[in-house]
Amino acid sequence: MFQNPEEWPAQLLLGLDLLNQSKDYGRSESERAQAAQEGYKFIERVFNANKQSAAAANVLSGLFLRKGQHPTALKLAERTIQYSDTLAILSDGYLRAALVSHAEGNMTEAMKHYRAAKEGMPNSVLANVGLAQMYIHNGESFPFILLSFFLTYHLSDEIPAAIDTLDRLLTPPNPQKSLEAMIMLASLRAHPRQGVSSADAATEKLRSRDLYERVVKEIQLSESDEKAHQLRTVRSLGDDIDMWVELAQLWENDNLEKTVRAVKEALRISRTKGGEEDPRLLNNLAALRHLEGNAAEARVLYEDALTSAARGDEELSTTMLYNLARCYEDLGETGKAQEAYDKLLARHPEYVDGMLKRSASSILLISNTTS
Repeated sequence: MFQNPEEWPAQLLLGLDLLNQSKDYGRSESERAQAAQEGYKFIERVFNANKQSAAAANVLSGLFLRKGQHPTALKLAERTIQYSDTLAILSDGYLRAALVSHAEGNMTEAMKHYRAAKEGMPNSVLANVGLAQMYIHNGESFPFILLSFFLTYHLSDEIPAAIDTLDRLLTPPNPQKSLEAMIMLASLRAHPRQGVSSADAATEKLRSRDLYERVVKEIQLSESDEKAHQLRTVRSLGDDIDMWVELAQLWENDNLEKTVRAVKEALRISRTKGGEEDPRLLNNLAALRHLEGNAAEARVLYEDALTSAARGDEELSTTMLYNLARCYEDLGETGKAQEAYDKLLARHPEYVDGMLKRSASSILLISNTTS
């Protein structure tokens, strides 16, 4: 195809083609690995032959970024910006520089570079998500769901700017498909903000719930997806416990069935990741079953939660013991209920609710005994 394949432009094209082949999941893993290795060799030759090749510098910047070699990645990103001759490569260079600055904790530089990248690539998921993260970062601590690739989020006056950035990315006329952005936007909308009316806050929660439900559908659809790499990516997002907990909270006043489903999913993930079920989730599922009228199942869950929590948080154990005592009452097991209330008051004599329930339980026990 090329009259002189030794010239660097031809080698650049050959290298890029091989790197594209390495991303073809229709090929075997060994074929993809070999294509990547050969592709990078071509790109390195190009860069060594022409230090002003922005395209080669851009590819190598991405390689060193993945390796965690940030200083080298940043220098190559700067060279990409300096010598780029197309808007696409220039924007890519800014994005590489933003990702390095972000990883290094230099948020001022990251914000600047993300903005520049977004100007050149308005629909870039990475540029928009990164910019939204920077908006969120400029403020005070914010209790927020945490995805592995996100920062610890913050609540600030710039939250509306973050929401607007993600909203524009995901809505027509040029909506981008990004589960990461959808999850992030859903969590932002789920939390009330200063200056937002109660009616608007309620609308925001409905929008948050809708976004999460769309994510759940994508996760379910991925189960039948033959593209293994896509399945892994979607599952990694679906295996975030806090996402399911937040979805359960959004449904808790409107749909008990969906709340239970979300809590069960969070429990499954906690069991898979840590080998043990989170006692807080067990307690929540028990309470939901209790509300449904299934006291027998709730009892087992409360007891499991209490056993697990006994090794940790005393306050959590106290709450669970109280819940279990009430469950015993609903099952007519007044003796066990009284015993549970006694244990509760022995730990916390000031626990008024427990004291009142214990008195009621004692009366029931006497009545059942004398009848």
